[in-house]
Amino acid sequence: MPISALDLFGCNKLKDFSPLAEMKQLKRLSLPENCEDIEFLRKLDLEMLDNERSTSYSSKTPEKFWKDWDSKKKSGGAKAPSPPSP
Repeated sequence: MPISALDLFGCNKLKDFSPLAEMKQLKRLSLPENCEDIEFLRKLDLEMLDNERSTSYSSKTPEKFWKDWDSKKKSGGAKAPSPPSP
């Protein structure tokens, strides 16, 4: 059975998202806050894409996600800041 929804939000050590490029049936994707190198995801036919967690399950459209992502990139912050070291 193909995977249509994938929640990777808490997977902050995950760095290589390239296997997602082959998941053409994926419709809902939640990424870690610190994700990078995900431009290839623009080619997927997603219904929901996000890398933020709120009190309710996110329903950000890919269009809104990429608009926010591009804006953060232009301002020099396309990823969330790393937590301070102990």
